Amino acid sequence: MAEWRDALWESRGGAPSRADRRSGRYRTYAPDPLTGRSLRLEPDVSELARLAEDEVRRLGERPGSRGVEALSRFLLRSEAIASSRIEGLRVSPQQVGLAEQAEEEGLPRQGAGETARLVAANIA
Repeated sequence: MAEWRDALWESRGGAPSRADRRSGRYRTYAPDPLTGRSLRLEPDVSELARLAEDEVRRLGERPGSRGVEALSRFLLRSEAIASSRIEGLRVSPQQVGLAEQAEEEGLPRQGAGETARLVAANIA
């Protein structure tokens, strides 16, 4: 059964800031397990999922298309930017794109900051 659990964060003293070194109470949420449960979709939702899958599969059928490669690159970039945000690094997709392009073409890295270069290197 899903439940909230009280816990205590014990400081280990090696954190960079004073606020990070403080101990304190927090709550965690433990959801119901998904294993062993049946998944049932309403017919209209199931049909929408099928249509979306068909469209993704057709990406490779168009002349000059690169299949799902372009889509996967977009998703990878989005995931890298989101992961960087979790780590406290803020960067825009445009900055990351500039950093990637500069790296691919061997150009000076103007317009792309250090954070954008780090995210682009993670993508590569």
